[in-house]
Amino acid sequence: MPAKRHTAPADDPATAYARSVLSGETPAGKLVKLACQRHLNDLDRQGTAAFPYVWEPDRGANLDAFCLLLRQYTGEWAGQPLSLAPFQKFVAYSIFSWVYADSGMRRFKTAVMRVPRKNGKTCFAAAIALYLLALDDEPGAQIFAAATKRDQARLVFRDSCTMLRKAHPKVRARFVEKVSVLEFPSTNSRFEPLAADSDKLDGLNPHAAICDETHAWASRDLWDVLQSGMGARRQPLMLDISTAGNNTHSFAFETHKRAEDVLTGTLHDEAFFAFIAMADPEDIDRWDDPAVWQKANPGYLTIKPKHYFETEVSKVRATPSALPDFLTKQLNIWANVAERWLDPDDWKKGGCEGLAEKLKGRKCHGALDLAKVSDLSAFALVFRPDEVFKAIGVRKHALLVWHWCPGDDIATRTREHRVPYESWKKAGWINATAGNTTDFVALRHGIQRICADYEVTDVAFDRWGSLETVQHLQEDGMQVFEFGQGYKSMGAPTSEFERLVKGGHLLHDGSPLLAWEAGNVACEMDPSGAIKPNKKRSREKIDGIVAAVMALGRAMAQEEVVAAPTVWVA
Repeated sequence: MPAKRHTAPADDPATAYARSVLSGETPAGKLVKLACQRHLNDLDRQGTAAFPYVWEPDRGANLDAFCLLLRQYTGEWAGQPLSLAPFQKFVAYSIFSWVYADSGMRRFKTAVMRVPRKNGKTCFAAAIALYLLALDDEPGAQIFAAATKRDQARLVFRDSCTMLRKAHPKVRARFVEKVSVLEFPSTNSRFEPLAADSDKLDGLNPHAAICDETHAWASRDLWDVLQSGMGARRQPLMLDISTAGNNTHSFAFETHKRAEDVLTGTLHDEAFFAFIAMADPEDIDRWDDPAVWQKANPGYLTIKPKHYFETEVSKVRATPSALPDFLTKQLNIWANVAERWLDPDDWKKGGCEGLAEKLKGRKCHGALDLAKVSDLSAFALVFRPDEVFKAIGVRKHALLVWHWCPGDDIATRTREHRVPYESWKKAGWINATAGNTTDFVALRHGIQRICADYEVTDVAFDRWGSLETVQHLQEDGMQVFEFGQGYKSMGAPTSEFERLVKGGHLLHDGSPLLAWEAGNVACEMDPSGAIKPNKKRSREKIDGIVAAVMALGRAMAQEEVVAAPTVWVA
């Protein structure tokens, strides 16, 4: 049934929450603010050709009303109706009220809700599961509470059954509870727990999956099995409900990174909803401040009492080694999150549309980061402030980066890793080459074309895997310099690159691929305090940023040759 088009009232719970957060009335971290801003922006986008969705808050209200028929069963609220907290209403309404204008089917196919411990996520997920089972208008719905271990998978399922047993009799009578299965006979639907080691993973046809504590999942295999089985469903939903974890190379952190990229606008995915409640990195040193507790915990004082934090803080003060665990479980900060080098907002400051065209003919310094076998290769050009001033009248450094990737890798990365290489290729941010390995001939020809447009004075390279290509570039008349990857070579330009980005003194062309790489970088530090990018510790690919740092190193070396102390930015 097509959705009705109308403007959401100012007082629907989700919109009211978003406005409260953005006005500062409700404390929240940066990512929650971005989720709220996205909601308000989307309300304004209704009716445009590029936005096929409408906001129907009555759909969220149906879920809201259903929750009130359930009964809580633990703590001081035992026996009371399940009344959703404002942040839970924001999440629930967002998932169920954004629908396609033509069909009325749900917009969001994946929803990620990450909150610290004791913010009512399991109870919330249990209510969502019951609603999806009974009132989502899906015949033969299969709902799964999924986790790596059966005991964990049973938590959401158990809460659903317990709340239902205490629900209004007329509601309870519509369901049939069996051993490890909850059925809704009128639509032939069922809800059951599912673990990664289950023997029931073949032939699944899920309507929805509630994926609990994904930070503890060893791999994404179960997620992929569930998602791949949803192809025949009209409006499937993968719901990831979890806290932060310790493994920044895990599937859950990969999902966190995607959520962050969607919220910051680095990636575009209209079917992906994210609500990430966490303290901001700059709050880490104020971990014992109640204002930070409230910012990170949307259920603070209503679901999670102040004395809970006071007890946990006392434990940390008595045992300082417990602080990392407090940061992760109580403030939802991933272990090593402070390693992220560049802030997306700082990076965006440097965006300059049409920069590549404006800088044609200007003198610059280049660097090459080649993929050894496959995936991304990058060629970067850095323009010094005097050259940028001649071109556009601004005394700032400028950066341009080109990327190449084997065509087979582009398809694989798009399909299996959910990184939009294919979209970036269509938009011209990635140059596709034939096959599944690095095509050094294509790279050489591409670099030749670039150098024909700009006055490239020198090119830095990492000798590992680059020698043959560099020899060809030398034959083409380019001046090349070996550039080590240790602190001696990388330390100074890495620090300078950071300073330029944070100060808004580095221009770039707004490439979403380069912005994604900038957000992936983690640095390592030597005992003297020198830093350099670390590809192994970084979240994802950073080749373009590594090439940019090398090119900046060549620019800095040239400055030292031609002048005494240099003021880099006016």
